Amino acid sequence: MVSQFYLARIALKQQQFDSALALLEATKLKDEDSVKPAQYHYWLGVTNAKLASNSSWFKAPGYASTAKSHFEQAVKLAPEFMLARKGLFRYYLRAPGIAGGSIKKAKQQIDAVRAFSELDAALLQLEFAQHEDDKALILDSAEQLFEFKDSPEALYQAGLAFQQTQNYEKAFLAFRLAYRFLPSGHLSATSHYTQLAAYQFSKTAVLAEQHLPEAIKAMQTYLTMPIEEGMPEKSWAQFRLGQLYWLSGDKAQAKRLFDEIKHAQQEQQLVKALKQFLK
Repeated sequence: MVSQFYLARIALKQQQFDSALALLEATKLKDEDSVKPAQYHYWLGVTNAKLASNSSWFKAPGYASTAKSHFEQAVKLAPEFMLARKGLFRYYLRAPGIAGGSIKKAKQQIDAVRAFSELDAALLQLEFAQHEDDKALILDSAEQLFEFKDSPEALYQAGLAFQQTQNYEKAFLAFRLAYRFLPSGHLSATSHYTQLAAYQFSKTAVLAEQHLPEAIKAMQTYLTMPIEEGMPEKSWAQFRLGQLYWLSGDKAQAKRLFDEIKHAQQEQQLVKALKQFLK
């Protein structure tokens, strides 16, 4: 039943990997089902990869090998299926050689993706460069992504790469293009990446101590929007906003936000960051 496929997806999101695998293996697809075989194999690949990362050294190799087989089968069934291509690329990139990992094959996947999407290939090229910690290639990849002016994801990833390599002015440009304020003060588009770009513009302003008024506006906007799972939490956004106020000379506003953080139950990393900033 295809319903088991969707239950498996839920279990996977909840990190119930054994349950997810059992549900996927019990799924029987029919020709008329909305779930295609390539999708089925892709999610089996993802689930087995998760199990490989969370299993004993004895079981991990078996799960890893199975994950690789499913990613490869998904790509064989639907060469244009980007999720499967990316899954196989990441497997080749991250897995040890003994488990089928291969830098050469990872590069080949980038070339294969390029035949379908220059943007997706450029995103994978940056991911490859970051994995290899190749600063020159990171910057070159970021410059390539910066050319995709209509893609918030490309601009956001380029901005992060520029930020991490301390090319702050290029980071500001990329993030600014990604979130684009309207005259009303709202974002021109609301997506995962436009919202993240607003946050990262503000973080870059803290690091560079530049563009503080614009960064305050960007972070205030971030805090008015729903914060999805995986995004910087509200407490971190308040901390960054407090830093911006502090650097702007508005110590009263900064202290108000810092006091809110101190009086709430916060993760240790944030508490440590706040103490470090106030030294």
